[in-house]
Amino acid sequence: MRKELCLSAILCLSSVMIGCSQQEEPKTEVKEPVEEEKKYDLTIGKQSDDALEVVLKNETGLTIKNLQITGNIKEDDNYSDNLLAKDEELKEGETAQWFYVPEDSENKTFDIKIGFDDDSSVILHDFSFENIDSEAVLHVDNGIGYITYTDKDKQEVSTLDAEKEASQTKEEKKPKNQENEITEQAPAQESINQEPVYQEPNVQEPVYQEPVVQEPVYQEPVVQPQPEVPSQGSEGCLGGDIEILN
Repeated sequence: MRKELCLSAILCLSSVMIGCSQQEEPKTEVKEPVEEEKKYDLTIGKQSDDALEVVLKNETGLTIKNLQITGNIKEDDNYSDNLLAKDEELKEGETAQWFYVPEDSENKTFDIKIGFDDDSSVILHDFSFENIDSEAVLHVDNGIGYITYTDKDKQEVSTLDAEKEASQTKEEKKPKNQENEITEQAPAQESINQEPVYQEPNVQEPVYQEPVVQEPVYQEPVVQPQPEVPSQGSEGCLGGDIEILN
């Protein structure tokens, strides 16, 4: 009887200990990875619900001092003001987070003019904010600007060939005599805007010339030969013989 009681006591004690051990097991919490906030060297514009967003990385070898974008009409004279503040710049290797609110929400592509610290500039044609999945890396090749990026389909894209074609098409459309017309019209425009300049008359003072005095040339007098006088003979003036009186 005692053995049965001891056995039952041991079983109860072991079950109690097992239950306690199960309750005391610590629960391990699974923490989701926290994405680190990216830091950029420059922020352009302000974030909003209507703003388009892109990350630009400068790998042009130059410092970007000017950033302009076209509006609804893509023309050379329709660029916006410089979107960078006076003291803002994007150096080689730096990245910028750019927020842009378009004038027309239906406009999907833009031309972007980028100016550098050496006074040179390039144009990115048909730039699309929405097609870029990763950062857009800026490059310059023989004076032609282009970008490389990963699109929404995870495909690597380079716009170099498209930019070369766009640059060539623009040169072909440019009139050949455009430079000559500008040169010929410039003087005319300048003469219209320029005030008349008084020109003092050019008065020439008379130049004194000393009179030339010519010395008289001595000419030896010419002696005219005298006519010969016939000699008188013994005859008188009246002729005949002269009688000599004794």
